Amino acid sequence: MRLVIGGVLAAAILASVLWLVGGGATDPTAADPCAPAAADDTLNRQVRLTITDQAIEFEVWSSTPFPTRALYPVLRIGEREFSSSRYPPDGRLDTLIFSIPHGEFDLLRQGDAVWVYYGGAGSPPPAEFVPASSDPWSFGGFEKRLIDCPAQGA
Repeated sequence: MRLVIGGVLAAAILASVLWLVGGGATDPTAADPCAPAAADDTLNRQVRLTITDQAIEFEVWSSTPFPTRALYPVLRIGEREFSSSRYPPDGRLDTLIFSIPHGEFDLLRQGDAVWVYYGGAGSPPPAEFVPASSDPWSFGGFEKRLIDCPAQGA
């Protein structure tokens, strides 16, 4: 009987290991927003929220680089928009850091749609517009829990 139970347990452990090694695991950031994403990640992601004296800095990363252009990038979370942004100090174009005033941050809701578009010419998209997941800079639902994440290298 012990041999049968031991064999079943060993088979279950082996199946679990093979499933994880074989790519059966889900994106680690789905369960843990602080988990670093894989280096070959081709998805957009919300990286972190950093509290400063002036604002909350919201860092987003995309495998489709953000272009430098005359129009400025706008971050939309739900129905709120933020246009104060910068590239990281090393100048990479795959990352943008937006400043969100503390009072505005408190009004943001967990799960609201997050996306970046370029503004400054004409009117912005209507408030009810939510981009398709195939749009280049759609970041899924807002993760307010990132406020607690430690800094990570991108």
